[in-house]
Amino acid sequence: TRAPNFYVPGVIGVVLQIGTTVAAAMALVRERERGTLEQLLVSPLSRSGLMLGKLVPYLCIGMAMAVILFLIMRFVFFVPIEGSVVAMMFSTLVYVFALLSLGLVVGTKAENQMQALQMSMVFLLPSVFFSGFIFPRETMPWIFYALGALFPTTYFIALMRAIILRGANFFEYWPQLAILIVMSALLFAFCASR
Repeated sequence: TRAPNFYVPGVIGVVLQIGTTVAAAMALVRERERGTLEQLLVSPLSRSGLMLGKLVPYLCIGMAMAVILFLIMRFVFFVPIEGSVVAMMFSTLVYVFALLSLGLVVGTKAENQMQALQMSMVFLLPSVFFSGFIFPRETMPWIFYALGALFPTTYFIALMRAIILRGANFFEYWPQLAILIVMSALLFAFCASR
């Protein structure tokens, strides 16, 4: 296969991670610095409702970004989409939700915007190297293989390659999708509890 066919779906995963995780972390820290977060916390909103309210605008932006990236992949790099576009977009929605939740978790831990940026980068670099984006995961030492299993990017790249390149059906990729859904639910629950 052509190199772009293999790399471009992975690049989309990495670009989405940079954009969404950093944006969500920064937004939360900025609110804390301005003192508007405390006002929101004393409002009658539930914690999960508050976090969902923080997530939804970025989810829309993230999905718009994903659509643009998929269009570039299709019409600039000429990567054919073999599988279901609906499955591809649903997987992307779950992935972006997981990344935004991760960004909010970082935002709850960070004291200022610089710290939020650095903490986001801590997640970015390992997920680029251990997700199977550059090197196949099967050839990695077990410790790196295990580390790769902790990042949403690993499952998203596997999903994109299955759907876009192989045209895999639901029964072939459901385990990765299920792990991604569980991951996003756990991350969201964690950031709401924080």
